[in-house]
Amino acid sequence: MKTDLKPKTYLKKNIVNDHSILEFYQDDGLNYQIPLADGDDPKTGLTLGEKIIESDIFPEKVLEIGTGKYAPASFILLNNFENISIDGTEIDEYDYGVLNSIIQQNGLEDRFKNHLGNLFDPLVPGKYDLVYSNIALLPVPPKFNATHHDHGGYDGWLYLNEIIEKASTHLTKDGYLALVVFDFLGIHKRNSTSIPSLKERLHENGFIIVNEKPHYKYIRKNGATYQVLPHIKNVYPEALFYNAKKQLTPFSLTSDDLYVYYPFILAQKIG
Repeated sequence: MKTDLKPKTYLKKNIVNDHSILEFYQDDGLNYQIPLADGDDPKTGLTLGEKIIESDIFPEKVLEIGTGKYAPASFILLNNFENISIDGTEIDEYDYGVLNSIIQQNGLEDRFKNHLGNLFDPLVPGKYDLVYSNIALLPVPPKFNATHHDHGGYDGWLYLNEIIEKASTHLTKDGYLALVVFDFLGIHKRNSTSIPSLKERLHENGFIIVNEKPHYKYIRKNGATYQVLPHIKNVYPEALFYNAKKQLTPFSLTSDDLYVYYPFILAQKIG
């Protein structure tokens, strides 16, 4: 799965005509651009892409599940790997259309094929070196008005469990699955006696965790995560929370200094 690395690459957020644009550069200049809608800041997707690059794997054919409007992780891979080709899937028709326009604007139609549909459903048969996703993971109570970008079902596993169950059949031998996962869902251990951990689910589906890169997410007051914190604590009684110094801190809805552990997880297919 070796491919040639391009020269040092980097990105920055620029403002053009009062609109934010993600700009992907290489040493010889600007390479790709992603115009962002007002208020959009795809931090998690950028983190996913950056952590994949830092993992010393060199995929050539990859699949992103749940690209959203911008697919920043995929653009980071495109900007770093000369010969990589990408398939993506997205269930939301509007987001699918926005991303297709961005792909066309950057002249990437031959390298990045986006497909409309749920998870793996719209894919043609094929084997990938890497499957990656930052799909919705937020546990939400019944009737909570969450966007599809956040809504992970009652326990947060609505989509993630299906990705883990089906990824192996779409991967090459020794292929990889890359995710960013809330620790309160249970990564190495259960935070609820009745809900299996990520490690358990991966093992049951033929994966082992080979890399974990720390990352913390700030819980913004009145954001979606903040609004469902009581539900999270109800579903996951053993969930842990942190302060800005990455130290364990008591759970409190009044705290202005509350973080969750939200690491990058790289799992490899075995057997």
